[in-house]
Amino acid sequence: MDCGINVPARSGRCWGIFRRRSSATGIIKLPSSYEWPAGYVRGVVTTADGKYIVPLKPSGRLQIYDSQWHFIRGWNVDAGGGDFRVQCSSDGLVEVFTARGERQYSFTEEAHLVATTRILPETFASLPAGDSVVVPTPPLLWVSSSPFLSWGLAVIGFVGLAILKKINSRATL
Repeated sequence: MDCGINVPARSGRCWGIFRRRSSATGIIKLPSSYEWPAGYVRGVVTTADGKYIVPLKPSGRLQIYDSQWHFIRGWNVDAGGGDFRVQCSSDGLVEVFTARGERQYSFTEEAHLVATTRILPETFASLPAGDSVVVPTPPLLWVSSSPFLSWGLAVIGFVGLAILKKINSRATL
């Protein structure tokens, strides 16, 4: 993809724009110790012992936080780049239901996959959506927490570059 500027900057910007999709589709597997910037998240569930399970749908990732919002661990979910929902089972497992592929994954809180089964399409639609929460995230990382913010920043950057190019071309006349 040609972003229209020199090679190092082009590759950096293209990587920044598409890293979320690469993670969501499983191309990139981040370590469990990596905390993806979360920001505002829908679908958050709370475990019986007060931990928060945060689904990061744009990046295809689950993250667990303690009751004080300290990051514990995270892992990729094979949702095929699509929507997924999370529930906590009575036996302490993290249940993930995917819209694409209509799968149910059962994980331990340590990110170990215990079981995979197929679900019916109407089952996914009837699942509770979870809570909407603002996860404590440093202000400079909010841009990475949302596809809307990432694309917005990219557009602002391209407009800024176009303005600078126009100013520079006028200055050389």
